[in-house]
Amino acid sequence: MTFAVGGLAAWVPTYLVRIRGMELAEANLIFGLLTLVSGLGGTIAGGWLGDRLLPRLPTAYFLVSGVGLALSVPCAAAVILLDDRTWVLAAIFLAEVFIFLNTGPLNAIIANVSRSEVRATAYAVNIFIIHALGDAISPALVGAFSDRVGLATAFWIAPGALALGAVFCFWGMRYFVTDTTWLGSSRDAHPPKLTADR
Repeated sequence: MTFAVGGLAAWVPTYLVRIRGMELAEANLIFGLLTLVSGLGGTIAGGWLGDRLLPRLPTAYFLVSGVGLALSVPCAAAVILLDDRTWVLAAIFLAEVFIFLNTGPLNAIIANVSRSEVRATAYAVNIFIIHALGDAISPALVGAFSDRVGLATAFWIAPGALALGAVFCFWGMRYFVTDTTWLGSSRDAHPPKLTADR
């Protein structure tokens, strides 16, 4: 997901200028506003939806994230395939809403499967990996593909990366209950040590 978002963030304004004929200032402003609103709305909606489904479905956080990423794939493809600029901007907005649905749920998953004494490290490792393999390299890769095959064709990297992210979320559903059950039993087997002040 971070790979796709990094590539899109770097290249969508250029795409809107080169392929869709917008002025650069207009493209930057519109894309920035779309990202602001969709990021806020998608993040809040994903957290709310995951929390609402969790009492009935233990894997709700993975499900919300996977469905969101899966729904973002046709929207990202529509950005490339549609001709009408209004519909292209609507597709960008919807793709970003669906992408950002996973922000809260995936962070909650990390908290739920990490022991408290290593939780901060788990978040740090996650942040490092998603950026090292994601938005740190995707702008350069999209640019390199753009030089060879054109920007519109290079943009197909984004739907592919989003689809792969959805697959990983659905795959993670298979292990979540086992991981949280194991974590709970290990907490019972190894109760926290009392310190002198407790």
